[in-house]
Formats: sequence, structure tokens, C-alpha cells
Amino acid sequence: MICKKICLDSPLAYLVIGGPGSGKSVLLDTLILNGSMAYSPDDLTFYFLDFKDGVSAAFYDRPNAIPNVRMIASKNEDEDANIVLDSLISEVTRRNNLFKTCQADDIVEYISKSGKKMPRIIVIVDECQTLFE
Repeated sequence: MICKKICLDSPLAYLVIGGPGSGKSVLLDTLILNGSMAYSPDDLTFYFLDFKDGVSAAFYDRPNAIPNVRMIASKNEDEDANIVLDSLISEVTRRNNLFKTCQADDIVEYISKSGKKMPRIIVIVDECQTLFE
């Protein structure tokens, strides 16, 4: 596997596919832990939807675990998943309004023009097929 530092100048989207026990959750944990060590919560935040019965999110779902992880939802709490998704939609709308106000096309231009911090958001969904069921 080839790894590199997360490029914060362009949007990213990945789908990790593999059978049970192939290391998908380990990869997601590595992404969260390494991202949290490399960037402050002002620069990078994670939203974690864990539809694997809360197994993957258990490590992050405790007081003072990792400040970069903002919201967690698990399969056991479908309502929580809806809250996280609604929160993300609201955040996209809020950011788009800020971009318009600042006449910026993207987050990099917004930060440059406004001088304000705006964290990148990475949404991690473990067992994403549950979203489509």
C-alpha cells in the first residue's frame, strides 16, 4: 500500500472495499489517528458513522478520546446517524454561504481571503452499505 500525507488543497473521496477481516476498519483507524496527529482540530475534523454495531467507533466514543473526531453515530442509534447527516448538510450550506460572502470558490480560497480557519471535514462511514438499505 502506498501512503502519503493528506493533501488539503483538493477534495478527496475514497471507497474502501474488502471482505471481512481484510483490514478496512484498521485502515480507517489509521486514517483517523494519523490525521489527528498531523493536523489540529482547527485544520481537520472527522465525522464517524459506524454501522458495524458500534465496534469501530467504540475507541473514539469516550471523553477526551481524540479532539478531531467531532460526531459519532453507530448502527444501534439510527437517529444519531440522521443527526450527523443533517449536521453535515447544514455545515455544507453554512460554508457555501460563507464562500459566497467572501467571493471564494473553495475552502483554500476562503481561508486565504478571510484569514479565518475552517477545518477540512472527513466523513468516515464503516459498513456504508447500511446507508443504502
